[in-house]
Amino acid sequence: MTDKEQKPKITDPSIRLPGFATSYANQTTIGFTKYDLTVVFGQIARKDTESEVHVWSEDHSAITMPLGQAKVFAIMLAVNIANLEEEEVGPIKLPKGAIAKVVPDEMVDQPIMEML
Repeated sequence: MTDKEQKPKITDPSIRLPGFATSYANQTTIGFTKYDLTVVFGQIARKDTESEVHVWSEDHSAITMPLGQAKVFAIMLAVNIANLEEEEVGPIKLPKGAIAKVVPDEMVDQPIMEML
């Protein structure tokens, strides 16, 4: 590479545009096509009556990304959670039924890297 062909220098790796927002989610749903993956974020809401307990998700946003980016995101998320479990908080315990039956119950409380 010659001096004239130098790569541009990244000075600010990200810029927050007007309208940038942060939200809290304790519930997610994942859907996909053969091209994209969509994650829908929401919060669990609950209303108790004398005879019933009503629980539902109030979905507030969704992010759709190409499958390649979803794979990178999944790896980065797993690595960051593994680091947190190892260095900061210990194994993160999940309540029974928190993960759909894709993961056997006996694996749910294992450190994330042991699940992969």
